[in-house]
Amino acid sequence: MTTKKEICIITTIFGLIILALAVFVIYPLFNQIKRGSQELVRAKEEPVLLKAQIKELEKFQENHGNYQPNLKKIDNLFIDLNNPISFISFLENTASDCGVSIEISIPAPSKKEVRTETWPSTNFQISLEGSFPGFSKFFERLELSPYLVTIQNLNVRRLTENELKTEEKYSPGDINASFLIKVYTKS
Repeated sequence: MTTKKEICIITTIFGLIILALAVFVIYPLFNQIKRGSQELVRAKEEPVLLKAQIKELEKFQENHGNYQPNLKKIDNLFIDLNNPISFISFLENTASDCGVSIEISIPAPSKKEVRTETWPSTNFQISLEGSFPGFSKFFERLELSPYLVTIQNLNVRRLTENELKTEEKYSPGDINASFLIKVYTKS
């Protein structure tokens, strides 16, 4: 019986040693081989990606002249925040062409307002008075303008009898519209 016990004990010890070798030596070795092969694949792919990027960059440089007009148009989509005169002139001229009167103000930014947008922007408070067709024409031109504009908080109401009496230039059915527009700016 002692030999059976000794064989069981020796077999158990060898089994534990083999298990320990498998867990602490062979498994980490396989993991290291796996990581090494992944790094090798990445290292082989990297020059191919770099060559493709260099090729695309050279292609872009060759065609830069073709892209220049479009880049200029994109640059013109944004107003200069330090000098918004051209945009304000555009609004005034458009209102005049559409037969509506316009008042423009720039609301002060609130301190609580948190910027979550990707692009910088500024707001303009607009008030229009005139006929509804003129108002619609103004909005259509604003939509088709060369600037990147978003209309917010639109309020339209019909002019009251008292307002029509005080201003002779208005006729029944004319409206007052006030709205906020967000215009994207150059950084």
